[in-house]
Amino acid sequence: MAKLLFGVMLSTHLHLSPRVIRRGVGPGFAAMVYPLATPDEVAEYVGYNMAVNGLRLSQIDGFADLPDGDAELEPLAWESATELLPAPPKKRKARR
Repeated sequence: MAKLLFGVMLSTHLHLSPRVIRRGVGPGFAAMVYPLATPDEVAEYVGYNMAVNGLRLSQIDGFADLPDGDAELEPLAWESATELLPAPPKKRKARR
């Protein structure tokens, strides 16, 4: 049976409170475990975990004691495409 391949791209805005940025780049657990040096790196780390891994802020290592409302994704656009993949080759029986 042929399978359908779905490609999905999501464009979002990520809203972060200043304390999320301070937590990511300041001294502390998050900075010791994940070397995040800039606000952009913090946003990428938090945004990836929220969008791809489906986590809330309080479920992300280093940010567990911050309220979930300190990081919010705002979906802007969804793009998707469907492509029919070829069926796998049929197995041939060995001749005896």
